[in-house]
Amino acid sequence: MEQQFDFESVGKRLPYSVPEGFFEDNMEAVLARVGHIRRLRRRVSLLAPVGAIAAAAAIAVGMFLHAPAPARPAQEAAAQQCTPVDKFVSSLSDQELQELDNAMSTDYFLSDNSY
Repeated sequence: MEQQFDFESVGKRLPYSVPEGFFEDNMEAVLARVGHIRRLRRRVSLLAPVGAIAAAAAIAVGMFLHAPAPARPAQEAAAQQCTPVDKFVSSLSDQELQELDNAMSTDYFLSDNSY
């Protein structure tokens, strides 16, 4: 049951009507919204650099607080790498070191002078 719409009966008048003042009210609403958006963009454009600077400062502080400890002096690092043999040799007197050197130089298995 389809109804046929007769365009001829409408003629040149418009079949639709608009409430009084619709376009003026609509224009004011659009301009108010555009003004609000412009103000918001202006705020963002002013606050964005401030936020970027604050983020950079926070990152710099975080990197500073989590920086590795400075390197220790070489003597302290060397003292921690000492083996028991190094500690034994450092406890020997000069005479005992000389005797150890003589013994090592004459020992066939310990010396570099293998025949």
